[in-house]
Amino acid sequence: MVLTGIGLYLPYVAIHTTIFERLIAITRDRGNLGYLMYLADAFGYLGYPIFMFLIRFVVAKPDFLRLFCTTSLCMGLASLACILVAGLYFRGLQPRAASEIVVPAIAAVPSEEFAN
Repeated sequence: MVLTGIGLYLPYVAIHTTIFERLIAITRDRGNLGYLMYLADAFGYLGYPIFMFLIRFVVAKPDFLRLFCTTSLCMGLASLACILVAGLYFRGLQPRAASEIVVPAIAAVPSEEFAN
């Protein structure tokens, strides 16, 4: 279970930080990913009691090992699907050629040291 926890947490942090940073960059707003990570964590923490409630009252005789293995497999497949969808989405937003890249103009102020 510890290895499964590590295996779920490390990609969660790596992928979410990357995706959330890209979403913030697309909007060109100032900010960081703190609130988005908090929101994702909150929904994850909300999912656990809902999941336990459903297991307790919906399933007549739960087999927790089988449920753990099935849930782990489903989460892994769902994560791969989400990564593919996000990759396709961000790939579509990428400029196709160097001529399409928009670079903001920066006014160059000559320094007196280099004015010779």
